[in-house]
Parts: sequence; C-alpha cells; structure tokens
Amino acid sequence: MLNTIAKTFTLMALLITTLLLSACDNQAQRIETAQKAWEMIDSGALVIDVRTSKEYAEGHLDGVLNIPYENTAELIKAIGTDKSRPVVVYCRSGGRSGAAQVKLTEAGYTNIFNGLGLRDMQAARDSK
Repeated sequence: MLNTIAKTFTLMALLITTLLLSACDNQAQRIETAQKAWEMIDSGALVIDVRTSKEYAEGHLDGVLNIPYENTAELIKAIGTDKSRPVVVYCRSGGRSGAAQVKLTEAGYTNIFNGLGLRDMQAARDSK
C-alpha cells in the first residue's frame, strides 16, 4: 500500500514538473532543458517524436522514431528491455512528451527525458 502511494506521489510530482516546464513562458529555460536533451542525444540516447504521424510528416528531427505518445506498447517495444536506457521524447510543446515520460516511468523505465517541443529542440541545437 505504501509502495503504491509512494509511486503515485512520485509520478504525480513528475507530471506536475513536466506540465510546469511545458507551460513555462521563459524561452531560455525551455532551451536549457532542450540542450540537456541534446547532451543525452549526443551521448547516444534513443530519440522518439511522440506526435501524430501527420505532425511528424510536417517536420521532425533527423533520424528519430515516430511513435504517438498514447501507444505505450510500441514505445516500450522500441526502447527494449533495458529499463535504464537513455531516451529523449519530444512533441510540439512538451505536454504529450511529458505524458509519455510518465507512462514509461510507470512501466519501470528510469532514464526518460522530456526534451519538450520540436521548436525548443531545434532552437537549442541552433544555439550551440
């Protein structure tokens, strides 16, 4: 029972943090978060665009997978059995990637990072 409460609290804290980041108006903070994502990517993290296939077709980062955030089974299949594998997820603004991060954390993955939105990721890469 306590373990379930602790897990729920942790997941809620993660979701709230993600939502606060995605709602953040401070572009510098968003770029800083996206720069951390690029550090993970440059170190070999798997990158997943969790937007719809239509959004993905309109533009995406090179060489990334496209698996909509609500398709948890496919996300898990793509990541594999290594629960500590570094993974960066992004969407349009950070909300859906935050939801994917929560779902994957609930599934036991420990190294999922919300890179926020595509524009944030592009701006962070351009600022290097």
